[in-house]
Amino acid sequence: MHRFSPRILVLAVFLTVLAAGGGTGAAGPNTVRSIDLEQLDQMLAADCGRCAIVFMAAWCMPCIEELPAVNELYKKYRRIGLNIFGLSLDYGGPQAMQPFVDQHKIRFPVYWVGEKAIKAYQVRGIPLILLVHNGKITERIVGKRNRKDLDKIFADFLK
Repeated sequence: MHRFSPRILVLAVFLTVLAAGGGTGAAGPNTVRSIDLEQLDQMLAADCGRCAIVFMAAWCMPCIEELPAVNELYKKYRRIGLNIFGLSLDYGGPQAMQPFVDQHKIRFPVYWVGEKAIKAYQVRGIPLILLVHNGKITERIVGKRNRKDLDKIFADFLK
């Protein structure tokens, strides 16, 4: 891991608070925002409790098919302590994923980190969900899952 300035730490805390409910509630659009690898590293290292980090891309049909289920489960589990973040790996920037976020009314925060994260996080396939507890990646789930399977994965993770 890298050393981070206090300014990056403040940004990471801000992103965590934003994901916990500020700015992505039922009212208003959910804008896909850019973050860099340092910010992503800090977000994963931050003690945000239990987090599910969903790597996806607009060109990935299994990712797009899985989005509505993840969104439903975000609504269900955020109240009991599961933060969900989406990370777009698209080459085209944040605007590549924005139409899908809008179309499916995605409420969890989605960030664009781009292809740099593929090597840094050893992404071998997408969709990829990283389960993070107390700042540590505890599980890597590769491939599309249906709502029932994701529901069980998230429920077990929160036990």
